Amino acid sequence: MNLTIEAVYENGVLKPKEPLPLAEHEQVTVTVESAMSLDRRAAAVAMLQRWQEEDAVLSQEETAANAAVLRALDDDRPSYRKLFTAVLRDETP
Repeated sequence: MNLTIEAVYENGVLKPKEPLPLAEHEQVTVTVESAMSLDRRAAAVAMLQRWQEEDAVLSQEETAANAAVLRALDDDRPSYRKLFTAVLRDETP
């Protein structure tokens, strides 16, 4: 079973905001993602979707110019492109 919940970290203990459908002493694996990182991811996805919509109406000349800029960014900061690609694929960068 996969389950996403909200929880609060207090006094060294992670406390779910709602009851969990688990048996007593059931072992689970926990992945923690802060709410801030979720907000940042949502903002990045919205920005990338907006860029994709804008790109869809570009002329061939504008598309070629953008490709040149993206190649320069790739050469300068390849990690940015990897990050945005991972976010669009809904992967953890």
